[in-house]
Amino acid sequence: MKRFQFNWYQICCLALICLVFFFQKKVPDFERRKCFCKSKKSGNTYDFCYENPRNKESVGKKFDCSLLDSLERLGIINETARLPSLRSIINNEPDLVFISSTTNDHLDLSLKSLYSIRKFYPRHKYILNGMNISASYSEKLPKNDKYFEFRVFNTSLYPEFVSNWSTYNFKAIVMAEMLQEFPAVWWIDAHIGVIKPNIIRNLYADIRSERLTTDYATVVGATETNHSNFAVLNSKLLKFFPTSSLELLKRRTQIQSGIIFLARTRYTMKLFKWWVLCSLTENCMNPPGSQVKCIFERNWCKYQANCFRYDQSVLNLLLLNNFSEIHKYYSAKLSSSFIRND
Repeated sequence: MKRFQFNWYQICCLALICLVFFFQKKVPDFERRKCFCKSKKSGNTYDFCYENPRNKESVGKKFDCSLLDSLERLGIINETARLPSLRSIINNEPDLVFISSTTNDHLDLSLKSLYSIRKFYPRHKYILNGMNISASYSEKLPKNDKYFEFRVFNTSLYPEFVSNWSTYNFKAIVMAEMLQEFPAVWWIDAHIGVIKPNIIRNLYADIRSERLTTDYATVVGATETNHSNFAVLNSKLLKFFPTSSLELLKRRTQIQSGIIFLARTRYTMKLFKWWVLCSLTENCMNPPGSQVKCIFERNWCKYQANCFRYDQSVLNLLLLNNFSEIHKYYSAKLSSSFIRND
C-alpha cells in the first residue's frame, strides 16, 4: 500500500485550516456570556472575546478581565468620550504630533530620525518615549528644541513582560498613551528617516480624496512589506483573533508598523482595544515558538517563513479582518517619502 507523506509546510497548513474551522464553529449564547467583563469603576460590561467582523460565529479566546483597568486608564473604552471626526482632525495640520520610542542602543538612530523630521517640520511637537534610558545616554537629547519632549515610559503600570522590548508589547501601549492627549499622532520608528517634504499635507490630501468614509481605516500605514501576512504568521495568534480566510492572508502583504498615522476616532479606539489587550497578554503578542528571524526559501506570500512580526502581525490581522483590501489602510503615495537607516 502506498503511504502518504507530508512535508512541514503541508502539516502547518493543515494545522492552520483546523484552527480556522474550529474558531468558525457556532458559539452557544451561554458561552458568549462568559466573554464579558464587568468594570469595578463604572459597572459597565465589556466583551473580551474578539469576534471576527466577517463571521460573527468566529470568536477568539477571552482576554483576562484584570486588563480592563488598563483599558479604562488609557481611555480606550470610555463610552462617554466625545471623539473628533476625521474631517476635523485633518483640518488642523499643526496639531499632528510625531511620536517614537528608543532604548540606549537605538538612541543615535532615534536622533537621526528626529533630525530628518526637523528638516521639514521644525515646529511640530515630537515626543520621544524612553525605554530605561540611562543618564549618560540622556545627555545626548536635544537641549534647544522647545518642540521636543522626552518622556520615560512607566513600565510599572504594566505586566513585567512588557519590558521585554524585543517582543514589542510596549508599542501599542505607548501609542494609546499618546492618543489620550492628541487627536492625531504619527508614529515613526527609530530607524526611519524622512527624505521628502509635505508628508502631512500629502497624507491629509489622500484622506480627503476618498478616506473620509467608514469604508477606510483611520489607521494608515505609509510603507508595506514584500511578504504576506501568512508568511510571518504564528498560527497560535488565531486563538485570539480568528481569521475567516487563509487565502486572504496569503494574498495581502503587510503594512509596516514602523510608520503609522493614527487618528483618535471610534474605529481607532475599537482597534486599540484588541491591540492593547494582546500587548498585555504574553501568549498573544508573543505566541509560543515566535522568533523574528525569517527563512524565506520560496514564494514570500504562499509559504510560511517560520517567523513572527509581533505587533506588526497583530495589527495587520486586525486591519485585514475589518478591511479585506490593503489600500483601505495603506497610502502608497507616501512610501517614497521615507528611508530606512541602519
